[in-house]
Amino acid sequence: MRVNYFTLAGVIAFNLIFGLGIAIILVALLFSLWILMISFSLSPILLAGVNLIGI
Repeated sequence: MRVNYFTLAGVIAFNLIFGLGIAIILVALLFSLWILMISFSLSPILLAGVNLIGI
């Protein structure tokens, strides 16, 4: 059985592109949720600080 190396390289590249794409999407979603959680947690503290300082 002969192996077609161009087909093999194409399949590997296709799987890498889609696998890395899904991984990047998941990491970006997790990072955006962390940023959202931190901003909602810090907003009352920032509001109290601004009201105390009188800005």
